[in-house]
Amino acid sequence: MVGGHGEKWEAMTLATPDVVGEMMDRGLLSRSALLKFRIEADTIEEAKAVQHIKMGWPPFRPNGKAAPCPITRRVRESAQTGGKIG
Repeated sequence: MVGGHGEKWEAMTLATPDVVGEMMDRGLLSRSALLKFRIEADTIEEAKAVQHIKMGWPPFRPNGKAAPCPITRRVRESAQTGGKIG
């Protein structure tokens, strides 16, 4: 989470480090923005849940019906089969 140093918090973003760099390059995020906290999570839903806790917001409620992540499933299957995705 990043925001401007010494500035009123007008905006925050939850993004990967490479996306933050791209946002700064495009002028969408101030170069004076500071990291508020770092979150390590396996899914965006997990990251958003942690963000809500850290910010003191109500619990994060994802949209839609809960379902396994297809990308995570394929990665797990690949690891179990020695890199072969079937």
